Amino acid sequence: MFDLVMPSSIPCPEWDSLNWSPAFDGVVRSQFPAGMKTRRLVTAVPEIFSCAIYPTAAQLQVLLDFHDYTCAGGVLRFNWWDFRKPNDTTRLAEYQFQGRPTHGTWADIYRADLKLVLHRNFTGTFPLTDELGAQLETDTDEGLTT
Repeated sequence: MFDLVMPSSIPCPEWDSLNWSPAFDGVVRSQFPAGMKTRRLVTAVPEIFSCAIYPTAAQLQVLLDFHDYTCAGGVLRFNWWDFRKPNDTTRLAEYQFQGRPTHGTWADIYRADLKLVLHRNFTGTFPLTDELGAQLETDTDEGLTT
């Protein structure tokens, strides 16, 4: 399957509107006579990422078409910038629409609110190496990371 990417014509979110929260609590807590026992339910909890963008009319149409047609109504995942690390401008993350983007106008300004599920970072953080310390690569000389 091919990787979908948010269209480059879509503007970046307004920085003051960026918000992240866990999708659910990944810890199970059980009360016993000896005390509380906590266990991990899953190894990774996806995050809910919400933001606001201010597109032009044409950019808003591209965004809605991307949701409706390219992402099959929000079912398919896509790659977009990882806004949790604003200084790393090359870092991508994998997102999925949680719902159709809501939008409205005020005078001639459009505002679209996005609510996305952030599944994982697209690129790894730590390079994988063999027992001698050489970085492992794929057949196309792409470095493998965690």
